[in-house]
Amino acid sequence: NRWSKSLHSMMCGSAEEDAEFRSKFLGAVTGKQALAPIIAGVAVTAFGLSAAMAAILGTLIARHFVNPAADEICQTWAKNLK
Repeated sequence: NRWSKSLHSMMCGSAEEDAEFRSKFLGAVTGKQALAPIIAGVAVTAFGLSAAMAAILGTLIARHFVNPAADEICQTWAKNLK
C-alpha cells in the first residue's frame, strides 16, 4: 500500500520535483513519439491499410483515446487508494 501511494504521488501528483520524470514516463507510455507509429504499423500489417492512412489513424487514436486514459487511470488509482 505504501508503494502504491508513493507511485501514485509520483505519477499522478503535482509535485514539482517529479514533473520531469512524470512527463518523460507518460510521454513514453502514451507517447506521441512511440505509440502512433506502433498503431500505424499494426494497422498496415494486420488490416492492410496504406501507410499514409495508418499514420493518420495512429495519430488520431493516440491523441483522442489513449492519452485521455492516463487521467482515468490516475482517478481510478486514487479511488482505490482510499
